[in-house]
Amino acid sequence: MAISARRRFLFLAGNLAFTAIGILVSGRTSKTEAGAGRISAVTMPMMILSGVFFSYHSFPQWGTGIIRSLPPDGPFDPRRDML
Repeated sequence: MAISARRRFLFLAGNLAFTAIGILVSGRTSKTEAGAGRISAVTMPMMILSGVFFSYHSFPQWGTGIIRSLPPDGPFDPRRDML
């Protein structure tokens, strides 16, 4: 099964977005522990909403557009297709 160029781009863009979020949040903290907590506070809601743990199709229709624009959506689309 070949992965399209669009999916590869979305995968790389999502990974870069997570890296940027980590650098942005951790650069504003003085302690490692505080940075880890803040990064978790930012990324965990995105992971839950984007369907990493369960399908985002169970959310209301008005929210799926927002959910599809979150950074985790791109990297996890190819994984969802395999399941």
